[in-house]
Amino acid sequence: MKQQWGMYCEKVSQLQIREKYMLLGTGLFLILYLIVWFVISPLHTEIANSKKQLKQTHLSLTQAKTKIDMFSHTLAQDYTLHLRNKLETSKLELKQIDQNLSQFSQGFIPPYKMAQVLKKLLAVNQSLQLKSFGLEAVKSIVIGQKAKKDKAQKNKNMEVAFYEHGMSLTIVGDYFSLLDYVKSLGKIKEKLFVSQFQYKVMEYPKAELKLVIATVSADDKFIAL
Repeated sequence: MKQQWGMYCEKVSQLQIREKYMLLGTGLFLILYLIVWFVISPLHTEIANSKKQLKQTHLSLTQAKTKIDMFSHTLAQDYTLHLRNKLETSKLELKQIDQNLSQFSQGFIPPYKMAQVLKKLLAVNQSLQLKSFGLEAVKSIVIGQKAKKDKAQKNKNMEVAFYEHGMSLTIVGDYFSLLDYVKSLGKIKEKLFVSQFQYKVMEYPKAELKLVIATVSADDKFIAL
């Protein structure tokens, strides 16, 4: 081994300076190449794999965070809020309907007072004559569009809110007495309205007045006994 090394050293010493530099450069190149091949390249590959794994881990964390945010948002939502708001709106609408119905029904004549109202209607003065009196058929008053659409159904009575009671009167007398009688009807505090009106002169000064006077009640009975 020593002999071989000595032979190599002798051969190198015999080389020219240019050849020595070339040999030195070749040796250095081989050394650098081996360092790159066996040291730097594996480290570069390991670093690249680590970066790739880190990127995948970061992507997984981002996806997990997105899912967590989505679940947190879902859990934070109050899915009963819409239903509760709708319920409150329905309550307010129902309250408004009740108020409207209450205002609408103020002054309506209950059945137990109808007899007194009849006495007022039939209390004509001596210059007037009550020729005829009769009751009209009771008419149902329904409230709302739904009730109107369901009129043909068997359960339509469940949607009836009020009943219209009509009374037909035929009174004979002179013009001014009949006019006074019509004016007296307007002074009755209970709610009455004239649905039909017909005035006919019979033989001057006698005239005939036909009226259909109606009122509204929450009861389908005209007079409660």
